[in-house]
Amino acid sequence: MTMIACTLNKATPVLIGDLLISTDIKVTGIELPVLSEDVTQYLSADASLHPLRLDQKIYILKENVCIGFAGGVAEIKSFLEDITIYCKAKDQVSALDMQWFLQQHSADESWQETSFVILVTEREVNEISLCKFVHGQWIHTETELFGEAWATGSGATDFLKEAKENAKLFSTFSMNDAEFTIQANLITIGRLLANERKTLNTVKHHWGAGFEMIYYDGSRFRKVDEITYVINWGRYNSAGGIPDVPVPSIIMNYKYYGELLLITVLRPLSGTTEEADTSYIIRSDKVHRRKFVVAPFNYKGNEDFDSLGEDYSFESHVNVMSYVLETEGNYYIPASFNIGSELSVRFQQPGTIELTMLKPINDRLTEEVKKVVAQEKK
Repeated sequence: MTMIACTLNKATPVLIGDLLISTDIKVTGIELPVLSEDVTQYLSADASLHPLRLDQKIYILKENVCIGFAGGVAEIKSFLEDITIYCKAKDQVSALDMQWFLQQHSADESWQETSFVILVTEREVNEISLCKFVHGQWIHTETELFGEAWATGSGATDFLKEAKENAKLFSTFSMNDAEFTIQANLITIGRLLANERKTLNTVKHHWGAGFEMIYYDGSRFRKVDEITYVINWGRYNSAGGIPDVPVPSIIMNYKYYGELLLITVLRPLSGTTEEADTSYIIRSDKVHRRKFVVAPFNYKGNEDFDSLGEDYSFESHVNVMSYVLETEGNYYIPASFNIGSELSVRFQQPGTIELTMLKPINDRLTEEVKKVVAQEKK
C-alpha cells in the first residue's frame, strides 16, 4: 500500500509520495531509513502485508506536469510508461491535451487497480492556472495550514489527520507565500518521520519509510532535493524541563543523482554537546552509516547502486529538525525548517558529524512543548 497526498492553496500546489512498497510475502532483513535496522522484528507476523523495498511514486513528466500513483506495481508501471511516452512526444502539454490522453486510456485495465493525481499548470498573461485530474479512491478535507488536501492509499486518513492538526507554525512568510506552504509541508514530513521512528505506526499500516515532495516554483515543478532530516530525542524531567539539549538519534540526507534518490542515513552512537554564545555544537565521531538508493518504477539505467554516493560526506544548509520529546506517559513532536546559518549539518567521511544550530531553534521548540505540558497538567 502507499500514501500519496496533494495539498492545494493560493500559493502553490504540493505533491507528496511515500516510498514503501509492501508484499503479501514476509521477507526478513528489511531495513528502512528512519530505523536503519531490520524492521520486520518489530512488525506483526500475522499482518496481511509486509515491507519489501523502496520505490519512487511521484514523477515530473514535464516542467508543467506531475503525477502521483497508488496501487499495484505492475499496473502503475504500465500506465507510467504510456503517459511518459505521451508527454515526451509533445513539446508542450496542456490541460486539454491531458484530458484527451486520459479519455483515450479510460478503459485501460491498469486503471482498475490504480489511483492517481495529475497536476497540469498553464501560464496565462498575468497568472498561472492549475488543473487537477484525480482517479481512484481519494479522501478530501480542508485544512487551515494547507488549504485543500487530498490523499489516497492506506496512509490517507493518517496523513489528513496530521494535516488537520491545530498546530502552531512560526514563519517569516505569510500563508499566501509559496515559501510558507513549502515549509509547512516539509515540517509535516519531518513530524511523520519522527513519529515513524518512535512508533513505526506508518510502516505498521503499510506506508511511509521516507517521502518525496514536488512543488511548483512559479515556472516549473521541482522535487525537493539536497535536504536533510534530523530527528532528535529528549525527555522532560519531573520539574517540567529538559536538562540537556536533545541530540540526534538519526540523520537522513536526501540527494538526487539523475533519476535516482540517494538517502544517506547516519546514526550517531555517542557524542558531545558544546554551548557557544549563540549556538549549540553537537559532534560525534562514532557513527553507524547506511545508504538507500530509491529508483523510479520505470528505471532503465545501468548505474552501479553500490558505487552511488560512495563518499558519504555532505554538508547541508537546508534542514528539517524534528524532536521526539517524552513526558511521563506521553510524547510530543515539534519540528522546524531551517535554511542557511540557522542550522547546518556536516558529515566528513570516514565518520565525523558536526551539527551547529542557533540556540533559539532548540529553545523555542522545547519551550513551546513545555507550555503544552504545563497546560495539560492543569
